[in-house]
Amino acid sequence: MELVGALFPHLDGVVVGRVVLAESSVQVEARCVASAVSCPSCRKASRRVHSRYRRRLADLAIAGRRVLMRLVVRRFFCTDASCDRKIYAEQSGLAPRYARRTSSPAASWRPSRWPWAAGRARG
Repeated sequence: MELVGALFPHLDGVVVGRVVLAESSVQVEARCVASAVSCPSCRKASRRVHSRYRRRLADLAIAGRRVLMRLVVRRFFCTDASCDRKIYAEQSGLAPRYARRTSSPAASWRPSRWPWAAGRARG
């Protein structure tokens, strides 16, 4: 699991259950670790799980193999009777809502538009 942490440093908030190495891909199965999750509307924490669903996210390729994250996400009941939101899903921090790709730190790196000009001082 130390290797998984080195290859996927953005997986801090999840538990990796299994990593499957296929011929052209790497499949990572994970789930969130928080025992209680706050409602996005009223901010009250709940431990009452409503249901679970699987979310598929693409991540940066490793050694020429595409990476597919299979994340188990839980839905929770909001325990505040005055809150309008009755059910909400936990957010893992791997990707924003409805995203199909992870938001790993390395994914935000962009090469310079003119790589030969990097480091040159203007004079």
